Amino acid sequence: MMTSDVYPGKDLGTLKIHDHRGHAPEVTLRDPGSKEAARHADEPTGEPLPLELRKTFTDAMCNEFFYRNRNYHNDKTASKELGFGDTVIGGRMTLSCVTELLTRHFGRGFYLGGRLDVKFTNVLWPNEPLTTRGIITGRRVEGGQTRAEVIVFCEKSDGTKVIVANASALEGC
Repeated sequence: MMTSDVYPGKDLGTLKIHDHRGHAPEVTLRDPGSKEAARHADEPTGEPLPLELRKTFTDAMCNEFFYRNRNYHNDKTASKELGFGDTVIGGRMTLSCVTELLTRHFGRGFYLGGRLDVKFTNVLWPNEPLTTRGIITGRRVEGGQTRAEVIVFCEKSDGTKVIVANASALEGC
């Protein structure tokens, strides 16, 4: 059992880095469809944002982003030591797609009054196309301004969600 000083007594799961021969076991990912909010059927109804972002992150981009440190995001050997079959696109890189979408749509309303709660739901591999899109699920008046509530998805071309984010921003700023 792995525990933490931050969460005393909480079981954080088991972490096995190497087997008895010193080899890392292959990382087995859960079926994406079994994860929370992973299926289109779980998507809320609402007003789709008129903009979608389409990006593909490459090994070269990871090397540029993580240039100071060699790790499982830019070093295949380090990634294989952890049991991955390839390098893993960094979460901060995919997260940038969420904030870019919200900034492009809401502008200063996201910059000055945005809120964001992100769940990373799956791994993104190099050269996998990624689409980021959002759905406005509601609006409310707050301090004399309108706040839009948004669900944002980053998903692979097969519909597998890599990020599911709850966000909000002020409209009309």
